[in-house]
Amino acid sequence: FTGCDGFLDVELDNQIKLEEVFNKRSTTEQYLAQVYGFVPQTYNWHENAVGASVPMSDEALFSWMSGLGYHSFLNGTWSVTTTSYAIWKNMYQAINQATVFMNHVDECVELTQKEKDIMKAEARFLRAYYYFELVKRYGGVPIITEPLGLKSDLSTFSRDSLSACIRFIVSECDSAAAVLQAPDRMTDVANNLGRAT
Repeated sequence: FTGCDGFLDVELDNQIKLEEVFNKRSTTEQYLAQVYGFVPQTYNWHENAVGASVPMSDEALFSWMSGLGYHSFLNGTWSVTTTSYAIWKNMYQAINQATVFMNHVDECVELTQKEKDIMKAEARFLRAYYYFELVKRYGGVPIITEPLGLKSDLSTFSRDSLSACIRFIVSECDSAAAVLQAPDRMTDVANNLGRAT
């Protein structure tokens, strides 16, 4: 290590900076798509499990399958150390990314104001949805509405009450719905499939 002065202090010149992301339409749209990327997949049992529809109960057809994470539901080995179904970290990453997007989308000069408003409302809805996913598993959770960085002091946050979380989620959904009123479905399905309306 004595001969490596400065070797570990590398500046990556191929990494796009946050302000550069929101300079162009394409990268702004890509950032929003990445926020959508956190939506739980319904076929993935530990992200969005639906009891008897997957082998997580004795009602399920294939509840005998062993070696899979959800088998611990059936054999009594589920505990606080079971990491499956733990979505806390993933959902807070999604919430943070949605918040960053909402705070920066207005910087994109290649989008119209209407497009910015719609995209911001989509991100607001997604953030509310991610909070819903947390609340239905954990009850009251910390409501964080500012982007966090590596140096953020997480000790300043504590769990909000369940009722405060529900009010926040409803308020965010109402705000998003006011902008996303129509259409009920995207007409350009090829480019907009799965986006909030």
